[in-house]
Amino acid sequence: MKRILLLLMICIMPAISFAQKNDPVERMMRKMSVRDKVGQLFIINYGHYTPEGEIEQMIKK
Repeated sequence: MKRILLLLMICIMPAISFAQKNDPVERMMRKMSVRDKVGQLFIINYGHYTPEGEIEQMIKK
């Protein structure tokens, strides 16, 4: 029984790692800048964007 569990652990861990590496959303998020990520969360209207604005201050903290 222990051998079966050990074998399963050996096979499952690389499969989980492989699945995580090929996640397209994770790859997209890794390539995005912090400003873009915050913009995605808050849907910033860039027409009214100023460098001294509230969102920019949150990014700098």
